[in-house]
Amino acid sequence: GLAPDEEAPDGLVARALPARSLKLELVHARSGAEPGWLALEILDDRSLGARQPGVLRFRLPANALLAPPLYDDPKDAGLGVRPPALPAGRSGDELVHWLRLSCPDAPGLKLAWLGFNAVDVVALDQRRDVLLAVGDGRPDQVCALPDGNVDAASLLLEVETPQTTAAGWERWSPVERFAAAGREAPVYALDAASGRIRFGDGIRGRVPAPGRRIRAVEYRHGGGAAGNLGPGQLRSVVEAPMLRVRHERALRGGADAETVAEAERRLPDWLNHRERAVTAADFRMLALETPGSGIARAEVVRGLIPGDTLAALQRNVPGAVAVFVLAARAPDDPAPPRPGAAQLREVWAWLRERCPIGTELYVLSPRFVPLAVSVAVGVRDPAIERETLLRVEAALRQWLSALHGGADGRGWPLGRAVDPEELRAVAARVDGVVRVPALGLFAPDAAGRWLPLPAGTALALLDVDLPELRAVSAGSGNSVQLPAALTDAAEAASDAPAPAPVVPDLC
Repeated sequence: GLAPDEEAPDGLVARALPARSLKLELVHARSGAEPGWLALEILDDRSLGARQPGVLRFRLPANALLAPPLYDDPKDAGLGVRPPALPAGRSGDELVHWLRLSCPDAPGLKLAWLGFNAVDVVALDQRRDVLLAVGDGRPDQVCALPDGNVDAASLLLEVETPQTTAAGWERWSPVERFAAAGREAPVYALDAASGRIRFGDGIRGRVPAPGRRIRAVEYRHGGGAAGNLGPGQLRSVVEAPMLRVRHERALRGGADAETVAEAERRLPDWLNHRERAVTAADFRMLALETPGSGIARAEVVRGLIPGDTLAALQRNVPGAVAVFVLAARAPDDPAPPRPGAAQLREVWAWLRERCPIGTELYVLSPRFVPLAVSVAVGVRDPAIERETLLRVEAALRQWLSALHGGADGRGWPLGRAVDPEELRAVAARVDGVVRVPALGLFAPDAAGRWLPLPAGTALALLDVDLPELRAVSAGSGNSVQLPAALTDAAEAASDAPAPAPVVPDLC
């Protein structure tokens, strides 16, 4: 069983994106020999190549000579393609095989969870042999199941037949609407959310005969957000009490039915693009809706064709559209939200099917321009000076954030210059700050050395750029200097490594 690091909460991965191929290999070698890798046969992959949580079934070889490698010298473990050393407290007698899992389509694939002897879990309850109603002979008869949130595919509905029939019960079939149903067609329509069942009117769809019982042979119901149980809440298997359950990962994917208010908020966007990317707003909204991609922001630049260098960029090209996307990140993650290659391919494939013919589409990551900020402030209360300075640094990070920065909180605008006077105003608005006498911007030169920008000069950005705040420091006084984090990093990089003798514990 495996689950990707970033999951699609809307559950559209299985319908919208093609499956990726996973590669599973077994390492084998005799003691002291170089290991070899044997590709294993994958029988079934419910995860669609680690696009969604699922179970992967594979076949282990029956050859008893395929033993895991054991090294005479522990220092050889983990070198090159060799398996790592066993965890502390584990002996070689417990080791069955070493397996290596990889994805050729996404070399940088990360997993949030992986385990063996796993099964798929569906958070639904099941009912059997439920008597629902008795036919009254009237058109459009309605009866209700005892439960809502019904899995429509699991419902088996039967209506009692005349006593002259040997079977006694007749299976009726579900339809979405009765328009194409004949007069004697045994069909019904189900509202899965409420559990209400409606029959035909005798012209389109048969009417249950008077006095005949209507029953649900079986159906499943439940799910929703209430089914997202946390780890450890599944403790036993009712039909197999001898099995031990190991519930390590929370159940996910359950969602409640859409409310009318939620539909009202969603419909205007859908009516605008209707699954077709024509305007810049269409491209932006559809890119954010790419299932399973983990995209948090998208911006569109019309007429741009990328090149190997900035000088090779082509602009104002008719029919060309460049969509710049940013990956979702935790609020406290300092890394720039660069999308991965797999994310770029998935967004491109999603948009490509929705573009007009002749559109030259590019899905790209913005270029992040390194930047450091140092600010000198005067604080109102010296007793909480440190807390005030930390709030100033947090405000500057928030303001320059690619996902949550800017005046509207939707991320720093693509290509907008970083003005030091604007940053001084941000620092001055922090509670406890009485004055901001100085603020300096720093940027690296071609050799990687951090240099201050001239006083009052903004950091100019192209329409494909975003600022990457490498360091920010706030201090008391009237002058600024390069943040200490960058100074320490430069000094550490300039020190030449010195070899140190190592005495082995065992010769």
